[in-house]
Parts: sequence; C-alpha cells; structure tokens
Amino acid sequence: MALFLEDEDSTTDQGYLTLKASVSNEENLEILKKIIVRGTDVDCIYGQGGGRLWRAPESLTPILTSLRQLNNCFVTPPDVLMNRFHEVAAATRLNYVSTTIENPTENMMPSIKALTQRTGFSVLAFDARIKMLEEAKISVVPITEIIHS
Repeated sequence: MALFLEDEDSTTDQGYLTLKASVSNEENLEILKKIIVRGTDVDCIYGQGGGRLWRAPESLTPILTSLRQLNNCFVTPPDVLMNRFHEVAAATRLNYVSTTIENPTENMMPSIKALTQRTGFSVLAFDARIKMLEEAKISVVPITEIIHS
C-alpha cells in the first residue's frame, strides 16, 4: 500500500491523503488513520515521495511511531538515504527497508543485476520488467514473501 508523502515541490498536489511537513502532527495522524483503515490486510507500507517530509523529524516522528504500532513494516523510496529518516526510524524502532530503485528501465537492469549479485538483494518498487534478472538466475519475489518468512 502506498503512503503519499509531501515531496520537494509542495505545490504539487498528491491528493488530500498526503502526509505533509506543513501541517500539524494531529492532522497528519488523522490522514494516516484514513489511509490505514483502507488497507486492513496490508502487509507493508510504501512511502511514495517524501523529500520534504523526510527532512522534518518533528513531523516524521509521530508518523513513524504510529506506523510502528499499526504495521511494523515500511518500504522507503530510494532518495531516503539523504535525509533524517534513518535517525527517526531507529528512535521509533520501525522495521524498514530502502528501495534500490523506483520504476527501473531496461537499461538500468545490468546495474541492478550487478548490485543484487554483490549485496544479495535489491528492492524494486512497482517494477514489472524482471526478465533480465530471472535470466541471470536471480530470484524475484514479492516483498511480502520475505516479510512472512
């Protein structure tokens, strides 16, 4: 399930269920409740966007604390490495994994293949182009299979 997070361009409208750094913690938690109630059978939550929100620990802490209590599995977008998310996730003890890449193209597959062989795994978000990885004898499984193992 995707959780839409305020990105760098705050004028881009991601919809009324977007968590934002520019609103109160209470407003964000109300939005989060509206999202979570729609996904009662969700195994993991994917944070879509969030460049602005990831750098606001005062806004991020209540959100990650709630996610920890509601569903202790979170998948971050690739750009999360350059912000405060990891500090807040550690403080809230949230289980998470960072996405290797979002929506990879065919020409990215050799790099993804090399990374996967070197590190043992890659997390691809919303990708259907996996033939090259399968041909390289790299197992491709939904993240839910890993979560439940």
